[in-house]
Amino acid sequence: AFGGLESAFLWIFLLGMFWKKANRSGAIWAILGGTLSYCLAMALGIRPLDLHPIVIGIAFSLAFFLLGTHFGRPVEREVLACYFACGERKADGDPCRGASFVQRNGSQPQAKDTRI
Repeated sequence: AFGGLESAFLWIFLLGMFWKKANRSGAIWAILGGTLSYCLAMALGIRPLDLHPIVIGIAFSLAFFLLGTHFGRPVEREVLACYFACGERKADGDPCRGASFVQRNGSQPQAKDTRI
């Protein structure tokens, strides 16, 4: 059970926290690809170089994460500013508050399509 969880969430946690290009598509692809490859390796008894099947799950999870990130939509600049402070800082030093989430005319931004 822990092998499947590790295969699903290792790269999402590490790359999601520290890589600016990580996105939702990469996370979903990593969960599905890593978990399925781990389960198949366990069910079929595949053990490359006599290693545990979790190695297969983690490797496929990384590959699927990178593919999903490449083909998915990039993360919006405003969201990145909250986590990586790559946007312009406001007077209070918080890049997430104020004008970055409000349009120039003072109204709230329109709802965006959140599909993958």
